[in-house]
Amino acid sequence: MNIFNEANYIGIDTSLNSTGLVVNDKVFCYNNKEDIYTSKGAYTKWFDYLNPFISIREYNKISSDIEYSESEIFKFKRSEEIANDIITDILANINPNIPTYVAIEGYSYNSEVGRLIDLVTIQTLIRRNLLLNKFILKVVSPSTLKLETCKMTYEPLIVSKANAKKIKYSYKNPDGIAGGNFQKPHMYKAIFENDKWTDSYKINISRFYKEAMSNSKIPKPIDDINDAYLLQKYVINFFINLYY
Repeated sequence: MNIFNEANYIGIDTSLNSTGLVVNDKVFCYNNKEDIYTSKGAYTKWFDYLNPFISIREYNKISSDIEYSESEIFKFKRSEEIANDIITDILANINPNIPTYVAIEGYSYNSEVGRLIDLVTIQTLIRRNLLLNKFILKVVSPSTLKLETCKMTYEPLIVSKANAKKIKYSYKNPDGIAGGNFQKPHMYKAIFENDKWTDSYKINISRFYKEAMSNSKIPKPIDDINDAYLLQKYVINFFINLYY
């Protein structure tokens, strides 16, 4: 069954320096030029790994030398540019004659106030573009995405007593980590260990899974793309009830 013949499914994970987008299994990232290239103009390590199977969009990073007002205007214009590029990439890779479902990760309110305000700005612009195109939008909290990632990959554990009227389940990975407590490495591991997912992105990032996991943090832009990928899987499951 090709589910993309019936509807378009999209996942978006936004961050200030690295945004991931997955449209009908096509993968995009939106990043600072300084993170994409070395001083000699070659791709940095992880972008070099990803380049053969994703589309990379690049942007100028804000200078630390400009004054406050100019900095705020630059950030807004840059956010607007990214939001417009995202909708352009979406429209170029969907069938406009069928429904379009979008999952976008909501805000983490643990973020620093300044970073949260900047994130709200770019997300507002992205959400506006999505809604203007009459897409069906679902905003997914970070905690929900963590739990649903666990559910999509691992079998539930029954925790209720035998005589209970309603069965209760617990969701953990094989290491005993509860889904609601997943962090970036657990999300990556869930993708790697999900045998039902056989798309190009899953196959390709599995090739360097061990190398990426050996870092103290999951390298960018893999962490943000992984979340966008999982958001697409989640929105597919949410609307057609299939752990795709």
